[in-house]
Amino acid sequence: MDVIKAWIHDHFPGHENAFIGGVIGLIVAILFFNLGFWRTLFLVILVLTGIAVGQIFDGSATLIAKIREFFSDRR
Repeated sequence: MDVIKAWIHDHFPGHENAFIGGVIGLIVAILFFNLGFWRTLFLVILVLTGIAVGQIFDGSATLIAKIREFFSDRR
């Protein structure tokens, strides 16, 4: 994993997160074309649920905290 991070940092200095976001967008687009919208949405929900459960077992439920923050009252 460190090799991949180093490659991204060397080839896209200062834009590492934009590159990763672009790759994720490409993967989601391929899933849309191959599976369709609803199946892709279902897959994303299952993956996020798995991440949340894993974080609960790890003791750091950051995804759940972000979801709660997103849906909280923003005054």
